[in-house]
Amino acid sequence: MAQFKYYESDYEESVLQMLAEVGWQYQGGSDIHRENTEVILREDLRNYLGRKYGIFSEEEIKEIINYLTGYSNQSLYRSFKETYRRLIGGMTLHREDGTDLFIDFLDADSKNNIFKAVNQFEIQEYKNRRPDIVLFVNGIPVSVFELKNPADLDVTIADAYEQTHVRYAKDIPALMKHDIFNVISDGANTRYGSLFSGYEFYFKWNSTDGKNYIQADGIKGIRTLIQGLFQPSTFLNVIRGYVYIPDHSEHDLVILPKYYQYYGSEMLYQNIMKEYHTGSTRGGTYWGATGCGKSFTMLFLSKRLTVSAELNKPTVVLLTDRNDLDDQLSSAFENAKEYLVDANAMSIPNRKKLKEHLKGVASGGIYLMTIQKFTENISLLSPRHNIICISDEAHRTQTNIDVSYKHDKDGVKKVYGFAKYLRDSFSKCDIRRVYRNAD
Repeated sequence: MAQFKYYESDYEESVLQMLAEVGWQYQGGSDIHRENTEVILREDLRNYLGRKYGIFSEEEIKEIINYLTGYSNQSLYRSFKETYRRLIGGMTLHREDGTDLFIDFLDADSKNNIFKAVNQFEIQEYKNRRPDIVLFVNGIPVSVFELKNPADLDVTIADAYEQTHVRYAKDIPALMKHDIFNVISDGANTRYGSLFSGYEFYFKWNSTDGKNYIQADGIKGIRTLIQGLFQPSTFLNVIRGYVYIPDHSEHDLVILPKYYQYYGSEMLYQNIMKEYHTGSTRGGTYWGATGCGKSFTMLFLSKRLTVSAELNKPTVVLLTDRNDLDDQLSSAFENAKEYLVDANAMSIPNRKKLKEHLKGVASGGIYLMTIQKFTENISLLSPRHNIICISDEAHRTQTNIDVSYKHDKDGVKKVYGFAKYLRDSFSKCDIRRVYRNAD
């Protein structure tokens, strides 16, 4: 009886089939007509641009491709950061007819984009390399999969990590500076992470919808990752709004969402929008254990809110009840102004500054403060309807509106909880939201 052998190529084909099932078109690397030094699928980019904007000359296509690929730095991290900024930020093309055209490289509607999975994509730079699978959106590489044979006990997921982080990063940086989501798998274990993450910061994606938890081990691991994160509309949403690169970092830091951070933020956002249109003042409650990254969840949600066209440049107020939490959040948010698309992200140190910055603010702004700054002396700060309050560690200080009585030299005085004064400060708003983030 002949012995059946399972090869790495068999696993690769299985993964490509999974990608095809959720909407990624397949094309073999050898079937693409290009120079092996090119990392952009020129025809896919041309087709996307043509459908969205009309006809482009060959010189204009070259200029667009040069914009996407042209930045290079000795630091792969800096090259990645600038390349990602260009991908998300788009470009203004000065056209041959003298007009200007702003180009979005990713359409907000996933149906208007071209999602393609390519295997054995050969790249010649410092050395010739062929990553197992490269994912492209509109011809632009965004994710590299490195797979190892599940039947080979001498090769593990750690070898896949080394392959991308050492060999590919060193030998083909022109491709790897586009690698937003790096995936490594040996069949038994599947993880995703940033090219700048340590191995311990590669994670599983344990849900396909945010409602059902899946213990994603074995082949179920990569299937869940693909059906969850790499479902095209989800993947597009994550790339556009859930990749946080600090404005300044002593380390090569790229923060990607864990599955519960993404789905939690999305559910809160969708609920806020639903309630917003009904005139309700409720937002939602998010429960997270200590150490699960609630600060990043708040950051992701704030980004989702600040760029929402429906909310029309909302003001976001982030509340804590302890100075140490306020300092922690302020440090993160003040270093995320480019990510949040709002340079007016700041910590409010005292009640005087609270009045200065929030009273009569016309639009925008992300303000971090302790709830103790809201007292009976604050009064109405703004009549606007699109002010959203996010409360971290939603204990009694954040929700108490009850009255108590305090005796002093002037007699008996009514005293309310801080939450009462918070609501009074925005009492004329059509909508006020409290997002409770608690252990």
